[in-house]
Amino acid sequence: MTVTGTIYILCAEWCRVCSELKLSSPPSFDYQIIWIDIDRDEDFLEGLDFDNLPTIAVNHGGKWSFWGTAEPLWKHIFKLAKQAKIAIDTDTLERLSKMEDFLRNRTLSSF
Repeated sequence: MTVTGTIYILCAEWCRVCSELKLSSPPSFDYQIIWIDIDRDEDFLEGLDFDNLPTIAVNHGGKWSFWGTAEPLWKHIFKLAKQAKIAIDTDTLERLSKMEDFLRNRTLSSF
């Protein structure tokens, strides 16, 4: 099976719900899951508007299909990732793409 998209999860060490979600993280063969600590990685999250944690961003097949909060259960997150096709404002799309580019470059430069 090939990876069809990426699920970015904005979280924090101090967030109990985030910690529980991370501990229960199942393997996913359809999605790469990337955890982003909002305190440690705040420099490249600037301008992204989120009120609750965990906040989820889904890039499915090269297109952003979800940005927001979701019930913190993996079956719901994976279902949302496969089916979501919500409208995301242009500014948020641009910021999500910058976040993704930053993460990709950081990962590449760490090798």
